[in-house]
Amino acid sequence: MRTSERRQRELLSQLRTEPGLSPADVARLLWQQLTDPRLAGQERLFFEICGHALRGRPEAVPILEGLVVDWLEPLVAAEVAAGADPFAAQNRARLGLATVRGLLLDLLGRRRRGDGGVPPAVLRLGVTQPPISATIR
Repeated sequence: MRTSERRQRELLSQLRTEPGLSPADVARLLWQQLTDPRLAGQERLFFEICGHALRGRPEAVPILEGLVVDWLEPLVAAEVAAGADPFAAQNRARLGLATVRGLLLDLLGRRRRGDGGVPPAVLRLGVTQPPISATIR
């Protein structure tokens, strides 16, 4: 699982350096990668291992280390590079990571039930709305 997470962060870093891609383009491309149906088993395993870790299973607990923090640096860097205040970038990065993981969980449930994917309108919320000026405290 750590290898998969590292590869996804590397993809984010690679996409950020592609000429002509806006932050919204990068987010859409990363989302397409994360929601590839061929990765559904891997995504289910991610949530299963997290559940075991949260229940205190000794073999799973180490996965919690870095589960959020390892993503914050590249996400904050992307926000700051796009002109965000570093404090606000930290908050948006954490909120964005939580949102993506929640949407992935929703997507897995929908696919299992045959409901399809995340509705496109949900994905547009984070791309078409102006930046949130308030910060989470």
